[in-house]
Amino acid sequence: MKLEKRQTTTLNLKPCSMTSFSHLNEIYYGIACYEQNSQNEYIGEIIITKSSDLSEIKKIPTNGGVFRIYSLPKENSIFAVTTSGDFIFINDESYNVKVISNPDKPYFTDGSVSTNYLAATDDKGYLHLIDRQTQLPIMKVRAHRLRKVGDLECPAWSCTWINDCSLVSVGDDGRCCIWDLRESNLKESLFIQGLTDDGMVFVSSKQDNIISVGDYAQNYCLYDLRSTTKMPIITKEYLKLFIIVLIVDF
Repeated sequence: MKLEKRQTTTLNLKPCSMTSFSHLNEIYYGIACYEQNSQNEYIGEIIITKSSDLSEIKKIPTNGGVFRIYSLPKENSIFAVTTSGDFIFINDESYNVKVISNPDKPYFTDGSVSTNYLAATDDKGYLHLIDRQTQLPIMKVRAHRLRKVGDLECPAWSCTWINDCSLVSVGDDGRCCIWDLRESNLKESLFIQGLTDDGMVFVSSKQDNIISVGDYAQNYCLYDLRSTTKMPIITKEYLKLFIIVLIVDF
């Protein structure tokens, strides 16, 4: 199997992730970018390009770097979080930008959107919840820590909503934690220990009660949260899967 390069473009900052969305019967890309400046501060931008020729349609500067970006088709927008504690919504037709900022300016690593709430993970292991209507923080919980070596600080890398009441987070402690909003103080209702002690770097909700998780050991696992064994139903080596994803996307 051979990959064939079709288009190339050069960006001002380092690209970290991308998403696609449809507008006027054409596919567009949203590209999340980041870099550290001479003062070691993160800077970032989101680039909108056409998929046909990668020509730049819009450049949106951000306060802080942007690591991950997502399409929200039901809301006609794309969504990202920044390392300066901002939630960013970009209308995928007008490209108008809405920013919801956390006053504490946490270093957000990933974010996820539900009907009523915004969730984000940060570099100190915390999970944050924001009320979408009031745009105010409502909860912050220590989600991930290195328990084996004295409860040390570690990053929480990713989160995703399973439904409007439950969400999942993963981090450098190698745990996949499920959180229930119906419990007081956002109780951790379940956790899944990874296949190894390596940290987990992303989690995604695939369908009802099915999540995908990737870790530093290059494992890509699918878990059924209804299972009592807490073992993956599918495990693949991540690098091989990444090649498949490239073929599908490009």
